[in-house]
Amino acid sequence: MLKNGNDLWFHDPASRTSSRISPQQRLLGQAASGDVVTVNLALDYAAVLPGAEEIPDGDRQRRHCWKLALSARTPEVS
Repeated sequence: MLKNGNDLWFHDPASRTSSRISPQQRLLGQAASGDVVTVNLALDYAAVLPGAEEIPDGDRQRRHCWKLALSARTPEVS
């Protein structure tokens, strides 16, 4: 994956080609590649710490976690 600003490209080393990924193609899968590559939490969001809570992890063990409220700084972020 290659990123230049808001443009996202896929490079295939085997064929030595690059293809631009459209905004619609970025939305495939549970964690879309476009979201993972382009997210910058510190710059894209304003965070507020409303508190902490206990939540179960994957093994159903209770974990103490900080709860963050994120708000997008610009309309372009996910």
